[in-house]
Amino acid sequence: MCPRYFRSSLLSLCWLVLAQSAAQPAQTGQSNENQSTLTVRANTRLVVVDVVATDNKGEPVTGLKPGDFIVQEDGTEQEVQVFSFHQPGSEPPAATGPFAAPGRLPRGVYTNVPQYRTGGALNVLLVDALNSNFVDQAAARDAMLKFLEKLPAGEPVAIYLLGNKLTLIQDFTSDPEMLKKAIAGLKQPKSRAMTNAADSMVTAQLPMGSAAAETVGSMPGLLRGLAEFRDQQSAAQADVRVSITLDALNALARSLAGYPGRKNLIWVSETIPITIAVGRTRANSNRDYSAAVERTENLLSNAQVAIYTVDSRAIAGSTQFNVAGDPNPISAPQSEKQTLRGEAGAVASIESDDRVSTRSTMNDLAEKTGGRAFYNTNNLEGAVRKSIEDGSTYYTLGYYPANKNWDGKFRRITVKTERPGVKLHYRQGYFAIEPQSYAKLDASQKSSDLAQALSLSFPVSTALRFQAAISPPSAETKNKVLVNYAVDPRQISFELQSDGLQHASIDCAVIIYSQKGEALQTLSNTMNGSLKPEEYQRVMERSFPCRQTFDLGPGEYLLRLGVRDTRTGLIGTLDAPLTIPTQAAGTESK
Repeated sequence: MCPRYFRSSLLSLCWLVLAQSAAQPAQTGQSNENQSTLTVRANTRLVVVDVVATDNKGEPVTGLKPGDFIVQEDGTEQEVQVFSFHQPGSEPPAATGPFAAPGRLPRGVYTNVPQYRTGGALNVLLVDALNSNFVDQAAARDAMLKFLEKLPAGEPVAIYLLGNKLTLIQDFTSDPEMLKKAIAGLKQPKSRAMTNAADSMVTAQLPMGSAAAETVGSMPGLLRGLAEFRDQQSAAQADVRVSITLDALNALARSLAGYPGRKNLIWVSETIPITIAVGRTRANSNRDYSAAVERTENLLSNAQVAIYTVDSRAIAGSTQFNVAGDPNPISAPQSEKQTLRGEAGAVASIESDDRVSTRSTMNDLAEKTGGRAFYNTNNLEGAVRKSIEDGSTYYTLGYYPANKNWDGKFRRITVKTERPGVKLHYRQGYFAIEPQSYAKLDASQKSSDLAQALSLSFPVSTALRFQAAISPPSAETKNKVLVNYAVDPRQISFELQSDGLQHASIDCAVIIYSQKGEALQTLSNTMNGSLKPEEYQRVMERSFPCRQTFDLGPGEYLLRLGVRDTRTGLIGTLDAPLTIPTQAAGTESK
């Protein structure tokens, strides 16, 4: 039996059967052998560019019209077909239909559709404890508290903490008291991937004690061995931090994608563990991360996320002249290190390279996503404030590229205006990735993406909107838990194939967790839809269905439910509590 709510307002599996739709469930990874491989695709995509316009004093410029902008892609002018203006206090656009923000839902029905709506930009404060030491974390927290004391009215802010995993500390709100309470309650976790997370990233080259320093100084081979070990340790830790950081940014992009409009990501960090050079992106281990970083940048751009990087180190001298920053304070005095195999010079070189690398990467990430980079300032509060002010008033331009060759290469976007005295900044471009290219990715990568999205270590994803109705075991469900999914069809990639049918494929998955967060069971299946024109029209007016049933004994559980478009890789997840009383399990029909 299907829940009444789904019969009345959303398309359920029951409706699909009654309509004699060709949607057939299949195991993940399997395909229909009779399905034709000839397809007709709408080979286009809308490119969205958020543009911040300011005058010579840095104040936002309002009143610009579509004709005031000239948009070019790789030097070729594009026709602007989407235009809108946004500023703080703007009324959010009217939302209608089953996948609008629903408010209160019927019992047993859950959704990942974002509840918070605004007509302006959203702001996300990312406190980076993974790549920052204790001292800089404390400085960043104090700066945020000062900023929140004077938070402009109507500015929605969410707070995330990047530690050994990404954690949502406070969801979107414009209430300064709630935000201050969240920041004040932040614990300062020690980064497991930094050599000296207490204060400095510089590692001691010598054992503790001046006698040991003298001994090592007389044995060049041992000194070189210690230096090589230090470098290998640093490289391994950098790889760990790169992996966690990119996973966190990917998860943020998926979590924010369902919110309409621009999202300003204010990333407060001591360092970014990636070096972006011409044609190559690497970590300190020299491992090439170009493909991974490009994918992350693409996810962020598609989610309309602009990165504002804030260097939490402020203005500071070398750590070797700061006793609090010496990772080995009772070893040889600084004066001795000045002459011992040139350690002072080596430390200065390491710190200089790290700062140059970090600032180069900060600039690159900000420019490519349409944000700004802030460093060399002791006014961290001001940097956070300027980040939010800069991205709060903007224009959204959209165009369909004239070049339909999706070759994966980077395409540079240029936006100009003939209005005198107006300065524009926006994201530099995008990677021309075919929208349906996700299906061609390595199976292990796709499996990893879904597993990450279904993990409680990451926030829920809103990139693919859906609702789920959960029915506990009963005689009507044959003593099984029944989950009916309803996916927003407007976000699904349909293909018109040579059989005249519209084809789509959606993965549905669930991980069942205990109240302690222990994964107990994982289930997944794929719904392949082959729809006639009239069926396709009805689906587009309602939803695309998927269904799961499974056995579950009495107890309290948390379900992380997920859906994924197998062609585009768009993912949506939600959390749903489920309580099965003792009498419900094994209930027989009377």
